[in-house]
Amino acid sequence: AEYMGAAHKPFAAARSDLLALATVYATWERLRHSSGNAAAKSWAVASFVSDQSLFNISATRKKLRALLREMGFAGHGAALNANSENLRVVRAVICAGLYPRLARVVLPPRTYTEVSAGAIASDFVDPKQIKLFTPTERVFVHPASLLFNASKWGTSSGVVAYYEKFRTSKAFLRDVTVVTPYAVMLFGGKIRVHHESARLTIDNWLAFKSPAKVSVLFNEMRREVDRLLRVKVEDPRIDIAASPAIRGIVELLTTEPGVL
Repeated sequence: AEYMGAAHKPFAAARSDLLALATVYATWERLRHSSGNAAAKSWAVASFVSDQSLFNISATRKKLRALLREMGFAGHGAALNANSENLRVVRAVICAGLYPRLARVVLPPRTYTEVSAGAIASDFVDPKQIKLFTPTERVFVHPASLLFNASKWGTSSGVVAYYEKFRTSKAFLRDVTVVTPYAVMLFGGKIRVHHESARLTIDNWLAFKSPAKVSVLFNEMRREVDRLLRVKVEDPRIDIAASPAIRGIVELLTTEPGVL
């Protein structure tokens, strides 16, 4: 287990089990094309990753891509991967796809380090002091997750998306991804604006500080996105990626301050 943890550690930087898996797959795929199947398999074995599972993922990707093209939802060329390297946009897609599987993260009080000019706040926390909650219960990151011992979560997020929740000795989350407030506000549940306290809530439980004008703006953007998606479903040939609303959302997610 110690060697396995060391082998997987390079993939943990994105604070997402799913993004780590995507990095593993991309590395394996590059090796297959550049050095052949044998070299890719040797790398997988050394990294404690199943070579056969990666082949299965490759086959599933091909089938999904073919199906989307047949339905008219995917074309060809670089435009398909325009934001594939923009992790903030990818995290938002994960948030949208997994919603409502979110948990609120409660971090311990920040610590400060004394320096000659004063004190500097630390972004690192004791993993054992991090608490996670769904609307109904306290939950825990599963020990198999790359985030289990993570000491840096991003100080202004406070939310994770997860693929699976199950119970043994306690309720565990598997395949966890740290997501940002903008992603939740854009692709989460029903927004309720609390003018008197300058905050908004999502589905009456996830709360974010937000001036009323900003909250109203997010509501309007979500309505426009819903409209565009209806248009796309009705006629998949229509390209909505170049619309001002979609470009604005990508810009918002990319420039969101104080996260990750």
